[in-house]
Amino acid sequence: MRPKKYILCMAVIFLLFFPSAYWALAQDKLPECKVLEKKGPDKDGDVGYVVQIGDQTFVAVSETRQKNILKMKVDLITAQRELVIKDEQLADYNKLQAQYDITVKRQKEYIQELESMLKGYKSLLGDYKKLKTPSLTAEVGVGVTGSDSDPAVLMGLGFRKFRVYGFFQKENAGVMVGLVLPIF
Repeated sequence: MRPKKYILCMAVIFLLFFPSAYWALAQDKLPECKVLEKKGPDKDGDVGYVVQIGDQTFVAVSETRQKNILKMKVDLITAQRELVIKDEQLADYNKLQAQYDITVKRQKEYIQELESMLKGYKSLLGDYKKLKTPSLTAEVGVGVTGSDSDPAVLMGLGFRKFRVYGFFQKENAGVMVGLVLPIF
């Protein structure tokens, strides 16, 4: 049997056994389509139409325009994903910046604390130097003078850098006033 005859026979058998299907096929019409408005042409030369089919209104565009719309949707989704990634990077940067700011603040506080400690140590060093060099001293010495062979005694009192000496010998005596100036 040829394919056309085969299909025709099957259709007749189908309609004989299922007459309600024939009635449904006969009733199933395509709704009326009406063009309401013409849109365009746009910069690419595409024309679109506002179409009413039944009780619904649609916008009909060319296949090129539809591809462009789909490409724009893909580009939009890609841009949104990139924006999300950049927003995450910016949030990470802001967190890192906040951590750096905290670190810098702590370092500045630490530097201030160290400078305060350094001032304290310098003050302590100054106090130590004052204690190291006594304020009041007593100095004693023994010697001889010129042709006189009798011993001579040198006694002095010192207050910080100033000195007062007394020179005593059997037949001589004297007083000296001096200042101590360190050379090295």
